[in-house]
Amino acid sequence: MKDFHLVHTDFSYSHSDTYELSILFRQDGISFIITGQDYERLFAAHHESFDIDSDKSNSAYCNDFFEHEAFTYRYKKISCLFSTERITIVPASLYKQDDLETIFRLNHPLQEKESLVSYTFRNAESFVIYPVSQELLSLCTQKLGIDFQVYPHIAPLFESAILQNKHSEKTCVYISIQSTFFDVLILNGPRIALYNTFTYTNINDYVFYVMNVFEQLHLNPMQIPVILTGKTSPSYIDATAMFIKHVETISQLPSHTKMIQQPPFTEISFPFFHTLFCSNLCE
Repeated sequence: MKDFHLVHTDFSYSHSDTYELSILFRQDGISFIITGQDYERLFAAHHESFDIDSDKSNSAYCNDFFEHEAFTYRYKKISCLFSTERITIVPASLYKQDDLETIFRLNHPLQEKESLVSYTFRNAESFVIYPVSQELLSLCTQKLGIDFQVYPHIAPLFESAILQNKHSEKTCVYISIQSTFFDVLILNGPRIALYNTFTYTNINDYVFYVMNVFEQLHLNPMQIPVILTGKTSPSYIDATAMFIKHVETISQLPSHTKMIQQPPFTEISFPFFHTLFCSNLCE
């Protein structure tokens, strides 16, 4: 994904206190959008990448990112979403703040200088636990103030998928592709059947894990649809379609279509920005 900063001709920071700012901290970059009129209009879309193999730390990249003019203004609402493959989903009935670390460590290591954060799904009786760098949280507080919302990167997909399947009984598989891992969310109607993350290094790893999920859960690849989001390059779409009959990229809602049909946003990838467009569902 190439770096870009797109701004609507009607945009002015002078009205920032009426806008919503949504930021996604990815493993290999950062994106944000600025919306207005209760998420009905898109005013700015931004993405910048960084080299995960360079000597420059993620914190240094993030610090440079916050030098952007957008962060010198105040907003009506700010959402910060953090991408990580270390996520644990737990039934809401087991939620106890004092037990979060114990539950998380059953599945993932907790690294030094990380804080555990939990998010309760609005449309499902479950919550997730995930880690965020303490340094990055401190930087966000320093640059954004204390009044910002924190969410895991997967929350908007959960909320939007469950809403879309609210009146359905069909099984549907959602795959969110990131640079070094991908999420698999399987719904039976609006009910969560499976959520898991898989780290991978190449397209063959990706295909193997997806095929294994279908095999282990006895899902019929000729009948069960797969919806892709995130980094949906043609090679990964084609690889998925090699053994699954019904494959598509995630669809935008009518309000989203209206947003990205306005110049200069016509060329942006909706699946890549889906998390940010649907962050308001996490409120």
